[in-house]
Formats: sequence, structure tokens, C-alpha cells
Amino acid sequence: MRSYYIKLAFRAILKNRLFSIINVLGLAVGIACFLLVGGYVWQEWRVNKDLRNLDRQYIIQSQWKKPNMGIEYTTIGYLPRALQEHHGHLVENYYRFDAITSNVANGDKIFREGLQIGDSTLLNMYGFSLKYGDEKTALNEPYSLVLTTEKAKQYFGQEAVVGAVLSIENFSGERRNFKVTGVLEKSRQNSITTFSSNNDNHFFIPSNTLAFFGRSIDTWQNIYTLAYLELKEGVDADDLNSPMSQLVAANTPAHIAENLVPYLVPLKDYYLNVGGGAVRKMMTTLSIIAVFILIMAIINFVNIAISKADVRRKEIGVRKVLGSRRVSLMTQFYVEAFLLVSFAALFALGLYVLARPIASGFLSNDIPSLLDFPWYFSLWLLALILLIALLAGTYPALIISGFRPIQALKGQSAKITDKVILRKGLLVFQFAVATVVLVGAIIISQQVNHFFSKDLGYNKDFIIAAPVARDWTPAGVQKIESIRKQFTQLPAVQAVSLSYTIPNGNTAGQQALYKAGSDSTNVIAAESIMVDANYAATYELTLASGDFYAPNYNPTAHELIINEAASKALGWENPEDALQKRLRLVGNSSPFTIKGVLKDFHYSSLHQAIKPAVFPNVSSTNLYRFFSFKLESSRLNQALTDVQQTWMTLMPNTPFDYQFQDEALASLYLREIRLQKAAYAATVLAAIIALLGIFGLLTLNIQKRTREIGIRKVIGANAVHIIVLFLKDFLPILGYASVLAFPLAWYFAKDWLADYTYRIAITGLPFIGTLLILGIATVLLIGIQCFKASRINPVDAIRQG
Repeated sequence: MRSYYIKLAFRAILKNRLFSIINVLGLAVGIACFLLVGGYVWQEWRVNKDLRNLDRQYIIQSQWKKPNMGIEYTTIGYLPRALQEHHGHLVENYYRFDAITSNVANGDKIFREGLQIGDSTLLNMYGFSLKYGDEKTALNEPYSLVLTTEKAKQYFGQEAVVGAVLSIENFSGERRNFKVTGVLEKSRQNSITTFSSNNDNHFFIPSNTLAFFGRSIDTWQNIYTLAYLELKEGVDADDLNSPMSQLVAANTPAHIAENLVPYLVPLKDYYLNVGGGAVRKMMTTLSIIAVFILIMAIINFVNIAISKADVRRKEIGVRKVLGSRRVSLMTQFYVEAFLLVSFAALFALGLYVLARPIASGFLSNDIPSLLDFPWYFSLWLLALILLIALLAGTYPALIISGFRPIQALKGQSAKITDKVILRKGLLVFQFAVATVVLVGAIIISQQVNHFFSKDLGYNKDFIIAAPVARDWTPAGVQKIESIRKQFTQLPAVQAVSLSYTIPNGNTAGQQALYKAGSDSTNVIAAESIMVDANYAATYELTLASGDFYAPNYNPTAHELIINEAASKALGWENPEDALQKRLRLVGNSSPFTIKGVLKDFHYSSLHQAIKPAVFPNVSSTNLYRFFSFKLESSRLNQALTDVQQTWMTLMPNTPFDYQFQDEALASLYLREIRLQKAAYAATVLAAIIALLGIFGLLTLNIQKRTREIGIRKVIGANAVHIIVLFLKDFLPILGYASVLAFPLAWYFAKDWLADYTYRIAITGLPFIGTLLILGIATVLLIGIQCFKASRINPVDAIRQG
């Protein structure tokens, strides 16, 4: 009996090849999209889930009384250690680290790498396993090193490298050999070894080596330490609030104690909620889009199946006359639906494999392969197939199997025609979804373009930046300044600047400062950006008042440059009033004189307003990290070649790892660029499914009205009349969809744009453009199909009908 239903289903599917292909293709696209987004969401949800004792793992965050006084995601270096020393009944363990970059070398293999210098508790606290080495002792000895399998292959060509040596440079230019004591298995993304998209570490060094790098985390003044706690069983995070506040009040300077409140955030939710829940919002947005695309695909199946029922009315009538029961007929159509959905699912798996690399590129995140999913995911896929078959097959099965035999044999189909409004309503829903997605894609694209086209207050064109070897001593500054001057002699190089940061969203941290002579508690927090005398000329910054640093700047002059935002925050609305005023920097005994006020420029992203900033001279701080080169646009390739060759001559032990400022700027908007690409892909998929629905229903309508088309041609109708006839049926669907979709699209766009300080205004262009794009596509599709139908011989059409 089962084989009987399967044979009938196969015959029906093969007999209606075109509509079977449409159904399979539409469902496959919908299921593949759903699976790809599901893979992305599952991958994001798994972040941190493999950490040992996850329910007891926390990261210490900082809440500052005034905005910008400190970094939210860092805390006081000594605090975790003090908590375990004084409150061991609450704290099981702690881990802290300082993330830096330096030159790592093995012979002639030299690369700039991110180093994570932290407590020896890293491996055991979180359950990270070593492929080679002992987890218990790998990070105990000074000048030991644990690296990932990826880096082991890069430097040594193999993974088994315990006992090998790598040379690492400190900030004074000194090199020292570090012994490899462990090779780390590749672990899933987590908030420790991969704290952020800009902090993916592959080298792990014990904190007892921090002195070699001139750093320390065992102080109460260091507020830039990433720190984690593992609590005792049964201890709640709130139990640590009072102990943390007491330790901060008793041990830190006044400007920290009076403004900082530390608190704990569970690691199990941290990744999803950090940055205002950006990851969770992305997951939710993509999930909603994927679900709606899948629903659109199911609607296509239902719509075409219902419409196809009228064509099969005589078949049903004959079978009922011959004794087929309604249950038997319903079973047949359920089997047909199940087979079609199964074929679509298999096709979707193939599409998943083909589209996975593309989707991973869109989202800048590695979507898991089919083999990466656990075995029980196959059960979920089977459940999805059954659910879709049930949803897609139930209504058609009920309608088709409910025909009365006499009506069916006579060609009467009242029940079908009564459902025209329903079918068109479902089609309206499809086009409404496609409209919302397309409008959203256009607005997202406009906002992303706004980021790159807005006047940033500096000129980013034809500027490259490259990290340099560091020697943070007065002699080191003099040496690197001598190298800088030699670069300026290159014909195609217009300017070269030495600075601690470049305009890529990063600074040296916050600097607390106040007017000299005023109460030291009336401080403001300003971003600290160390620059040299050539920084303004290289980036073409404009002064609001005063002068920039002179080329022969004398550090003993204690001069300082600030921006307009800092001038206003200190009480000088007019930049001229700030000139020659004296400031005190917390932690520095000597006052500084304001030499100039820079017009505000966006050294960070356009997500937030410009913050107060101070620009100490690198000669005063002896801190620097980057050379910025302004190249001649007409000789760009020659300039790059000259700079690279000169670099290798002057700094042979430092890799020339340069980046155009445009690329650095793009990294600030990685989330928006990901969403833009995903929106484009979703628009294409939604449009394909919606147009497939139009194509299927249009083709069925043409089949049903073949005789009518023949008669109209006999009485003088031409191809244009036939096309207009069907346009009257389908174009109103697009109009109804627009009426439904436009308010929703406007609401979602307005809500999304509210997160940005600098944003575009919503105009009618995205809505008009969407209507034109979908309208033209629909008209072309209808025109082509109707033109083909109009070329049929009228006599044949009348006989066929």
C-alpha cells in the first residue's frame, strides 16, 4: 500500500515537472537560507559554552561615575588577586592578562603578533587543553610560551615544537628567547583567548615575565587590565559587590576610588550582550529574516498546490467515482508533499555546502560545515521536513480531496475559485516581506556609505600606517625620529608621522585632567593620543586656534594640544580662550600649557559623538607604535615599493605590515558591513522566492485560461492586450504589499538608525526604488510569459482549453 502511494506521488510529480521544479527550488532556497542562518546563530551561541565551570565564570567590568573616565571592559589590575587573598571563601580562582603586540621571530621568519601576558591559571581555570605539553606547568616559568597549533606550523612547519625557542622583542628594543612549553589545541571562539574581533591571540606568556615588557598588572593604579573570576560553588555575583567596593576604596587613588564601581558579568552571556547586545541583535535580525524567507517558500508551495488542484479536478472526480475514499486521497497528497519537501531538503543541503564559504565571507564568521553539527541535528532537519510537509500539504489535501465527484467531472470548481483571495493574500505577504527586506538593505547601504563619505575632519586618502619596532626610551625616540626623516626623503612620500595610535578607533586610554589651580576632583576624562609634530600635516588636521607642535619640539616645554571637545568640557567655549591656559594631568607632577586647539575630527567611529581628547607629544611620553605615510596619489605603486625597500634597509628585523587608512576605517564598521552584505543576500533570496510564486501562479493561470486567450485572439486581441489582462491581476498585489510593508520598513529602519549619533535621514528614495525594482521585475516576468502564451495558435488554444 505504501509503495502504491509513492508510485502515484512520483507519477504526479513527473507529470507536473515544471511546478515540481518550482516547488523544489523555492523550498530549497528557503531551507538552505534557514540552515545557513541557523549555523551562524548556533556558532555564535556556542561562544564561551565550552569553558570549564561556565556557570561560575565572570568578567570584572567597570562602571565610571562620569562618561569616558575609563574603559568599561577593564578593571584594576590588583583587584582579582586581592579578592582571592582576602575573600577566599567567595573566590575560587582568577585570571588577568595584558594584551600587547610585538615582533616574534624564528630566524628569518619575523611577524608582528598579538601576545597575551597573563596569570598561569589560564589553562586549568578554563579547561583549555594542550596538544603538546603539560597544562599544569606550561605557564609557570618566566620566559615560557604557549602557542597555538596554527602558529607552530607557521614558525616551525610542524606542531610538535615543545622545547623550541622563539625570539620576542620588548618595548625597549631588547630581544629575548622564549621557550615553547605548550602547543594549544584549536579552541572554539571564547571571550578569553579571543576577547574581541581585534584581539585574537595565539601566544600566551606568564605574567611573571611582564617586567621584561615594562608592564605590571599587580598595581592598584592600573585600570586597564582584563580580569576574570571563578566563584566558589553556591556564591552569587552580588556577594562580591561589597568586598570589591571596600578594596577599591581602601587601596586606590582618590580619582579612581571616587568614580569607579566594579561589577561582575557572567561569561555565559557576555559575548551575546557586550556592546549593547550587538551580537544578539545581529542573531535576532538574521533569524527573523531567515524564518520569513522560509515561510515565503512554504507559501509558494501552498499557493501552487491549491492552484494546481483545479487542473487535477477531473483526476480526483474519476478516482472518487472508482471508490477512492477521502482519506486515501489526502494520504496521496501528503506523500506528494513529503517527497517534494524531501527533494527540496536534499537540494538545500547541496546549496548549503556551496553557499557556506560565501555566507562565511558575508558575515566575516566561519559558518560550520554539515559535519561540524552534532548527530542530533539530523533529527531536527527531519522534524523540519515533516513540519513543512504537514504545513504545505494539509490545506491543499483538504481542499482537493473534498471535491464532489459530479462537480469535478463537470469541471465545476467553486471551492477553488472561492480561495482566490486567500492565494493572493499569501502572495501579498511574500511581496511585503521582500519589500521590507529590500528597503532595509537600501537604508543600511546608505548608512554605511554615510560612514565613508562623511567629512571626518581629516584626510584619509593615500595614507598607509605600519607598526614599528619599539624602543620606549629617549634614545629610542631619537633613533626612530632619525629613521622617520630618512623616509621623508623619498620622492613619492609627502609626509611621515610617528604616533602611538592612528584614527582607527583605538587610543592610549583615558587621561584624567583638570585646570591648574582648580579642585583636582573636578576632572574630565579625555582620550590620550600621542603624536609628533608631523601628525597634523600628515592627516591634514585643522587648528581651531593656536599652533601645532614645532618640528624641534622640546619636551621640557610641557606644551599640550587638545581638541575642541576638550576645550568645551573644560569650560572654554571659544577655542581662543584656551590658549596658554595651564592644565594638570592626573599622575603627572608638572602642569602643561595649551599650545593649540585642534578642530574636532573623528579619530573613532561615527557610532558616538566626538569625545574630549589630548594629544601629548611622543617626545614627552616616549610612547609610539606607528608610522603614517602620506603617499603621492599619482605614484602610489612606486611609493609603496620605495617605502618597503627603505623599511627593509632601515628596520630589517621589523615586518612591513602596512594597512591603508581606508581599510582601518572599514574595520570600525565591520558589524554594519556584515549586516549590509546579509541584507543584500536576503533581498536576492526573497525576490527570487516571490517571483517564483508569481511565475508558478501565472503559469497555472495561463493554463486555465488557454481557451479564453484563444477566443480573445480570434476577436482581435494582440500580445499587448493579453499582457495587460494578466497585469491587472498581479500588479495590484504589489500595491497592496507596498501599503503593508512601507510603514513596517520605516519603523524598523528608524529604530535601527537610532543607535547612531551620526545617521542619515530616511527619505522616500528607498521606498520608491524598491517599488520600481520589484515592479519592473514583475512586469518583465509577466510580459515574457504572456507573450509566449499569446503566440499559441488560437485554434489550438481553443481546442486545448
